[in-house]
Amino acid sequence: MINNILLENIKTQIAMDKYGLYWYQFNEVSGNATDSKGSPYIGTLSNATRVTGWNGEGNAIDFNGSSLVTFNNSLMTYGEKTIVLRFKTSSLNNMYIFENYATNTVNQTGYNLGIKEGKLLMRRFTSTGAGATYAFDIRSTETYNDNQWHKVMFTWNGNINQEAKLYVDDMLVGSQKSTANETSVNFATQNLVMGGCKLTTYRQYFTGQIDDFQVYNKVLTPSDFTIDKTFILHDGEYKKLNPKKPAKESINILPKMVDTNENDLMKVYTNRTMYNPTYVAFDDSNREARTVNRSGTTSIIFTMELKKIKPIIDSIILNFYYVRDIIFYGVRDNGESVELCSSDSITFSNSFIKEFKFNNTEAFSKYEIHLNGGESGEIGLKSVKLIQKYEPYIPAYWSTISNTIPTSTLFLEKGMNTISPLLDREVAELEPLQMVQRNDVLENDEIGKVFSKQIDLKKYFDIRSIRTEVR
Repeated sequence: MINNILLENIKTQIAMDKYGLYWYQFNEVSGNATDSKGSPYIGTLSNATRVTGWNGEGNAIDFNGSSLVTFNNSLMTYGEKTIVLRFKTSSLNNMYIFENYATNTVNQTGYNLGIKEGKLLMRRFTSTGAGATYAFDIRSTETYNDNQWHKVMFTWNGNINQEAKLYVDDMLVGSQKSTANETSVNFATQNLVMGGCKLTTYRQYFTGQIDDFQVYNKVLTPSDFTIDKTFILHDGEYKKLNPKKPAKESINILPKMVDTNENDLMKVYTNRTMYNPTYVAFDDSNREARTVNRSGTTSIIFTMELKKIKPIIDSIILNFYYVRDIIFYGVRDNGESVELCSSDSITFSNSFIKEFKFNNTEAFSKYEIHLNGGESGEIGLKSVKLIQKYEPYIPAYWSTISNTIPTSTLFLEKGMNTISPLLDREVAELEPLQMVQRNDVLENDEIGKVFSKQIDLKKYFDIRSIRTEVR
């Protein structure tokens, strides 16, 4: 048998594999909190300690009323989002669980999950300055200061007049329609802090414990965290239908960037002060994204972070601006760099286009282009194209998993998540079959023609029509 805690962990892992962006489990023995999804964003603990985690295993963060965990990113995705965490407290104080809208002195735009008189509240700040206005201000009717672990989930798609929802322990406890759209500029302007507010005059420190912080780039519901695994029993064998895989074309997968270094699909940046902004290398304008002019050896690193896809690429096409050599890396989720190609034979000019092809079977969501310009004084790129590796179409096929009743572990590891592929039918029209004279198969005194081929009717779920002709 699989216990409920293990099952809960498996549910989270399945959802994370599909839609997860960040997952802070706080299981480190000491030091900073790190993302198990491999992002570079860390949480720095201040006056906070680790205690046993929500599930009796690993660790959680204990906040004593003057503790903070400060991250170096807002940890909020633009557009569709789901935020999940677990907490417990016995305090009736007004407290912040997390926020990413404030500086030390003033309100900006962003989000706040908090507790007021034991009840949960979730707000989105839309005003800057001393005042505060909200796109929504959701509050629960029940109290949760019972010193028990509770699971909180917040969802919203980022659009005006669409409901933001707050769940506790998989039950909807409040919702409101947003009075404002989220934009790429205002969705979360400040880094996230747990355990209080960054405003020094409005700390509202949290007393209690927080664990298992999750961020997804899709609006989820509690049903998305369920496990329903299936096999098909056929001829004494337990089988699964492996779904078809569509072909992946050999195309440029980078989105066009217009007047911004970051949108909901990608973020681009460099490690140098730029004369022209980084995005011009990605806007099809044929302008150069280049450094400011200065003497001495020049180098630059262009970084691309893809937010919604993780492709396998096997080619890069670059238009160089005064570059002598290049190293191109894919960056794994744990931060490890993998060299994909390099060259020290770039034609040194203000426009030189070259394609680099390489063997690669690994998917990355982050890429780095390291360029060296020698003594040029300026260096940059005029265009960048990442070419997705071609993959052929693979039709659906059956595979046998076991000829005995599968164990619960086998169900979890290899069972089908859905049987919908079994019901995905397509209407197909067969080519007319030639009829020929076949006296050898006709009975005595019968005359006529028959099909020259057999039709395998078992291939089809139903036969809509069969048209016959008499000739």
